[in-house]
Amino acid sequence: MSGQPYPNIDISAYHARAQCGDVDAMYLIGMHYEKRGQALENQKEAFGYYSKAAALNHPNAIAAVGRCYILGYGVEKNRELGISEIRRAALAGSVEGQLCLGDLLYGKEAVPRDLSEAFSWFEKAAAQGDHRAQYRIGVACTYGFGVEKDLSKAFDYFKLASQQGDIEAKLSLADAYTQGRGTPINHAEGFKLWLEAAQYGHPLGQHGLAYMYARGQGVERNIAEAIKWCEMAAERGLAQAQYETALYYYFGEGCEKDQSKAVKYFTAAAAQEHTQALFMLADCYYLGTGVEQNKGKGVELKIKAAQKGHPLALYQVGVLMLDRGSKELAVQCLSESARLGCNEAAEELSKLGLKGEMN
Repeated sequence: MSGQPYPNIDISAYHARAQCGDVDAMYLIGMHYEKRGQALENQKEAFGYYSKAAALNHPNAIAAVGRCYILGYGVEKNRELGISEIRRAALAGSVEGQLCLGDLLYGKEAVPRDLSEAFSWFEKAAAQGDHRAQYRIGVACTYGFGVEKDLSKAFDYFKLASQQGDIEAKLSLADAYTQGRGTPINHAEGFKLWLEAAQYGHPLGQHGLAYMYARGQGVERNIAEAIKWCEMAAERGLAQAQYETALYYYFGEGCEKDQSKAVKYFTAAAAQEHTQALFMLADCYYLGTGVEQNKGKGVELKIKAAQKGHPLALYQVGVLMLDRGSKELAVQCLSESARLGCNEAAEELSKLGLKGEMN
């Protein structure tokens, strides 16, 4: 649930203004204390100043009070009252109230989920120029949440939010230019936006930039740069980037082969349940590639990858089950592998006098 970005303020000057009845100062002091952290003293101060401003009908303060009740921030939790206050703020024209109410209606707790109404509140906030609401409308139009799917409209709203510096919107806009979603493909524009997001430090931006360098889209192909940015994203915990970085080091593409480093990144991605990373890590352990050989762990990881639907893992586990005499389980694995398009599994089933259905 959204809250307004916190401004840096001279708190002493605002205290003086608040004592003279300045409702905006009361609201900003509340934001100041909320920014200071989760200590109970800060929570109570924030709620107190929000309440003072709300009592004087400050719309955004009313929304903040509602948010505090929902979260139990500085006050005993009361979700019903919180939602009521947020709706009151939204009806009074508060951007924060409109945004929070939209988020609540998009969610799955307490408020009956109503994507259409949520979208209407985002539209109201977006009409007031709020970039967070503009981004949410872009997402809704991309996936058809509460509104008919419209990639062109999504692109327009992502662009509006991006122009205000919204980093998530920049990522979505970069992807739209790169993939041609709602706009003609424009790799040059896509590259600029990926670069902005990457330099901001966003792992998805870094990974997107690596993608552009690896394929020479919007920039001259440069595998060394692709690896650099992909590894940055990997170090920030992005599972797909960890997997791709591991592949670079595993095969030595554009860099010196370093299979122990590959295992490091396969392990990090596998810890996030990345299916392909699980499969590759299984092979590393089974064969002793870049790590001390441990066939038992290799089989364990292979089974885990198979359970997650990896076609080749299913095939290999199926063959292993045949070797162990577990024909029924083997046929299940081989059949699913063949269904997912694995030729080897279909051939193995044929040897058993069975027919594998492939997509």
